[in-house]
Amino acid sequence: MARAVSFIHHPKRLNIGGEESTAPQRPRAGPRHGSPTGVVALWSASARVIKVITSLYLEEVCANCGKEGSDAVKLKNCTACYVVKYGSVDCQKIHRKKHKKACKGRAAELRDEKLYSQGHEREEGDFCPLCLLPVPPPTQEHAILNAFCMKSICKGCCLAAKKGVLGKICPFCRSPVPKSGKGVVEMVMKRVAAKDPDAIQNLGNLGIWLGRVW
Repeated sequence: MARAVSFIHHPKRLNIGGEESTAPQRPRAGPRHGSPTGVVALWSASARVIKVITSLYLEEVCANCGKEGSDAVKLKNCTACYVVKYGSVDCQKIHRKKHKKACKGRAAELRDEKLYSQGHEREEGDFCPLCLLPVPPPTQEHAILNAFCMKSICKGCCLAAKKGVLGKICPFCRSPVPKSGKGVVEMVMKRVAAKDPDAIQNLGNLGIWLGRVW
């Protein structure tokens, strides 16, 4: 026969089969993360961490001693990584051991950014002055140098000019195209007399091509 279980008035004691025993009590727990109190506590801790990081890396604060920048305390960036600031050389030396690993990593990133951002720019002469598009390399094969204005015009614009109303006229300066090589040399010499650096350079290239000295 099953033993009868009866509850008595004491909320923390049970009467089981005539024997009185104490019911196990649930330990008082702290604030859960899901409860409003736990969320507030977690948010406060996160805010403190963010404040510390911000003060070190964004605000005018010495990374070693924590002094704020002012008229009396002049902070200077770490010249290798430009992430943290120091109020003196002594602070930088003291903080060097802690900052060394992060400093080297950021300095390497800065060097890579500078290295890979170079070499992508093209000179002004590599662009067609009419369509403003870059001439594919080698430019000597995809552009025509006009002796009248010393402008290298892409073959696409030259072809469009010949098929249009311009005909044998420079599409840039509207000068008529010489009928002979002698006329081309004369136009180049006129530009050389005007001390045009491009004309002087192309005169030298023309002399090498023709095998003569001017």
